[in-house]
Amino acid sequence: MKISTIYGSNMILQRGRKNIISGLANADESVSILFRGSHYSAKASVDGSWTIEIPPCAPDENYGPFEMVISGSEGDTFRFENVVYGDVFLLGGQSNMELPLERTRDLYGDEIDAATDPDIRMFQVEKVFDFSGEAKPLESGEWICVTPETAKDFSAVGYFFAKMYRMEKHIPVGLVHTAVGGAPVEAFMSEANIRNSAGKIKASHDLKCKCDGNKNMGCIFCYDKMLKEDKDPEYIAEVQEKDRNRIEAWYGELEKNDPGLKSGWPDKWEECDDTITLPGFFKGTKYEKYMGSLWLQKAVHIPESMALKEGVLALGTLVDSDKTYLNGELVGSTEYKYPPRRYALKKGALKAGENIISVRLCMDNNIGGAVPDMPYYIKSGDEQVSLEGEWKLRKGYACGKLEGETFFIWHPAALFHSMIASIKDISFKAVLFYQGESNCGYPEYYADMLTAMVEEWRGLFGESLPFFLIELAYFLGEGPDYIDDPFTEVRKAQHEAVKGMKNVYLAEIYDLGQYNELHPQNKKDVAKRLFELYKNKMMEEEQ
Repeated sequence: MKISTIYGSNMILQRGRKNIISGLANADESVSILFRGSHYSAKASVDGSWTIEIPPCAPDENYGPFEMVISGSEGDTFRFENVVYGDVFLLGGQSNMELPLERTRDLYGDEIDAATDPDIRMFQVEKVFDFSGEAKPLESGEWICVTPETAKDFSAVGYFFAKMYRMEKHIPVGLVHTAVGGAPVEAFMSEANIRNSAGKIKASHDLKCKCDGNKNMGCIFCYDKMLKEDKDPEYIAEVQEKDRNRIEAWYGELEKNDPGLKSGWPDKWEECDDTITLPGFFKGTKYEKYMGSLWLQKAVHIPESMALKEGVLALGTLVDSDKTYLNGELVGSTEYKYPPRRYALKKGALKAGENIISVRLCMDNNIGGAVPDMPYYIKSGDEQVSLEGEWKLRKGYACGKLEGETFFIWHPAALFHSMIASIKDISFKAVLFYQGESNCGYPEYYADMLTAMVEEWRGLFGESLPFFLIELAYFLGEGPDYIDDPFTEVRKAQHEAVKGMKNVYLAEIYDLGQYNELHPQNKKDVAKRLFELYKNKMMEEEQ
């Protein structure tokens, strides 16, 4: 017998509604569930599928915890502990919904470290693509309760929303996390829905946009090509192998020929090729088109009051990847440009007097540099030393520009069956959806596609399921130039979509953005706006 991993210990069942437990067994095998002293049973169909409904619990009933035992007549048994009733929310979207609490530590570090609530629980649906057209039982994942150790991996928006909800309602809150960084709305739709929606859009819109040839994201002009190609597993495997070989060769050449790795440049060096002022991008300098490795180094004086204590080395946001050393010892590394560099320093890492910070910065695709208006310092306790100003620079090894890999997980229909249809039997209180950044290239038909996605999800989870969308925040791009907000038209499309659908609402957070940060850390503020909207639209009706 086989059941989805979304059924397991610590799971939260939606209160006040029937809950469906489903799985696979041998044809005609009997399956039974013992839950709250009652037995429920079903017989597997010819194809092995079975479904059992658990009746709704009344508002005044005990919410748990309970044990659930699922047994097959051929000997398989599953025993789940600490099962409770509560309200369950589906988290959808891309990186700003996906963003984990750990990435908000600048603002909420103390709160993250103290987070403990066994009745806030999250299930992370595995982030995989599947173009087979079939929804299969999940094979990985488990329900996780909030503790100081686990909280850092929770969706920040989801966690803060759940915490506010708990304070208001005093019931368990479940989060089923399906957000995938970088995913456009089409990735969460089925092939049939994409084709149907695209046909309607072409017939009703005077489209001004053109295909930009982006291999990672489809557009209305190349959906058909992508949808056909991606059905071939051999094609996908071939593209992935070529990508892997190309990327490994690029980095292999860089690692092999970088003189800094051979000659111990993480340690102090007197010679340098240049000096450069940081923070700042390399645009307008001789390193504007430089691809490969550059070594940056700065000597800073640490007072005795900060020495030998724990601390943090903050290097804002660097483009693209880095390895950072303090006094010759590696203290942190980041493989891509978005995460904030906040590297923990153990006791003894800082010494009184001169300390040497060395950064091996690698650019593979973008103009390099250190993003302005971000924190650059060494901090210990209440004291900190600035790292802004002049840095020494030495050239490592220059490579040509690296062509990026193909992210099939962002392709049209990539996530619908693997992450959405695979949980279609789960009952939800509402959907919380934060997405749109990856559709800014074709905003003129985003409202139509978003509407079609909502309608399709409601076909799976319930026609009256409420949707709470989150507006894209103010942003002026990834630099080095900050001129126009790339999300202006998507924002308009979000407002347009909400006007055309019932029981769909938009939490307005435009003013919570940051001009140079795609992923602002103030997710508690975002969750507060979202919760206040939810409270206004839903909770008054429930009184």
